[in-house]
Amino acid sequence: MEAGLDSIGGNFMRKFFTVAMVATAALGLAACSEKTQDNAAETADSMGNDVANAADATGEAIDNTGEAIANEGTAVEAAAQDESMNEAAAD
Repeated sequence: MEAGLDSIGGNFMRKFFTVAMVATAALGLAACSEKTQDNAAETADSMGNDVANAADATGEAIDNTGEAIANEGTAVEAAAQDESMNEAAAD
């Protein structure tokens, strides 16, 4: 009878140990997956911010270029008409 009890107890222990290992592995994978998702979300947010900042900088550069061209145009007009910058800008 003792051999039968040890066999039953041994099977129970093997099953218990197997279930515990599977549960540990599942929790570990879930934690890694959550961390990966968090990192991916942070990366996407960072990329979005970078694109927005680049678009803002590009818009400012275009505005500055437009203003510089307008100022140069006024200077050319002033020189051609022998006027001051203020007189040329008023035309």
